[in-house]
Order: sequence, then C-alpha cells, then structure tokens
Amino acid sequence: MSYAKMLDVPFAYSSNGDAFYEHDFLTGMERQIALDEFPSYDKLVQRFKEESNGGQGISDEEMAIMTDVDDFDFICHVAYGKKPLTRRERAESVKKQDFFSRYSGAAKEVLEVLLDKYMNLGIYALIMTACRNNNVIFER
Repeated sequence: MSYAKMLDVPFAYSSNGDAFYEHDFLTGMERQIALDEFPSYDKLVQRFKEESNGGQGISDEEMAIMTDVDDFDFICHVAYGKKPLTRRERAESVKKQDFFSRYSGAAKEVLEVLLDKYMNLGIYALIMTACRNNNVIFER
C-alpha cells in the first residue's frame, strides 16, 4: 500500500492470494471484497465525488467548473486547490507556444486534428473514438 500512498490515489486494491481487499484512502476504511464486488469506474468516480474534501464531497459549483476540464485538472483542483484549465485553455496554450512549427506536412496536420478533437471532446472520447473506428480518428 505504500506505493498507492506515494501515488496519492483515492482507492487501491490488493490481494494476499486468498482474498481481495479494498483500501479507501479518502475515508481510511479497508474491507475484504469478493471478485464480483469490484466497483465500476462510474461507481469509483461517484464515491470520489462524495468522499472528497474530508467527506463533504464536491459541490455543484465545483462540478460545474469541471465539466470542461480533464481528470488531471479535476484531481489537481480537488487535491491541491490548483486552478483548473479547460481543455480549450490547454489547447490554446499549445497553439500560443507555437509547438506545431517544429513539424510540417502530414505530421503537423495530424497534430492539429488531434488537438482540435481533444479540445472539443476530451482525451477519453478521443481514445474511445479511435477504438470504435479501428483507429480512424483523423477525419475532419
């Protein structure tokens, strides 16, 4: 569990070969669970929202702010009080730094399409689109 604590994750799971254990670092609770009791991603997100901020949860105002940010910004905001950047703000920052000037032709075009899709859809939607479409994500 020391590695999970170093990573500062809210939940961790372990096994001693006979049983599975859930470690909830937000509440400090540990419990034995059956294989079919592993929570879904949605359930873990819901628990994170409810148990964060010392059990006070995440407010509706915080949730409204977070609709256009990725998980990284969301977690940094909740855990460290960092101002979250929206995907649009992150994408515009990349454009302002003239990052794409290093590339030309097809490479530059692919990067521009990926950045645009990231800004509008988010990284998970981009990945899921690639998976569903057999990695065809570069159509405009």
